Amino acid sequence: MKNIEKITEEFCAPLFGEKDRPATIIKGEELKTLKDEGINFETYTIKVGDVLKFPAHKDMIVKKQPVTVGSKSMVYYVACKRVRNGKETNYWFNVNSLTRRDADNNPVFPEWYELGNLDARLEKLAEIGAITAKEEAKIMSPVFEGNKRVYNDVVQEDGTVIKVAAATPKPVAMIIPAE
Repeated sequence: MKNIEKITEEFCAPLFGEKDRPATIIKGEELKTLKDEGINFETYTIKVGDVLKFPAHKDMIVKKQPVTVGSKSMVYYVACKRVRNGKETNYWFNVNSLTRRDADNNPVFPEWYELGNLDARLEKLAEIGAITAKEEAKIMSPVFEGNKRVYNDVVQEDGTVIKVAAATPKPVAMIIPAE
């Protein structure tokens, strides 16, 4: 597919909240500075068989940590108790994992994604009290080499070649309320 004509900044509407949180325009050669941003990774997530128990919302302890050194993007962890193989331990649960999306940008956990913000997700965790994973599902996950997304050439019926983002099946523990 051919690229569209060049878009100018004047063409675009302001971002929501830009008055209080000014946005910075990144374009041209500056785009290369984004190579370390938006990196996919998984930490402190739930595995099949785990039960994670959460305190009341008012008693939750949340830590935020930059995704990478100097990054403004944050990962949020909530303190909880994890039961694995019958043993209960203190644990940090990666709340960002509730908003995970597949290679086609579809939410893996739509009910959590649609809550819209971190506090609403924490409130729901507190309301449920505990979550578990009884099964895994395979999702198509984006493929990266280093911090760069991998694209494959695909030949169309008419002979044109297009770039298609590479994806690979990856197991994900499916989160449900614990009984």
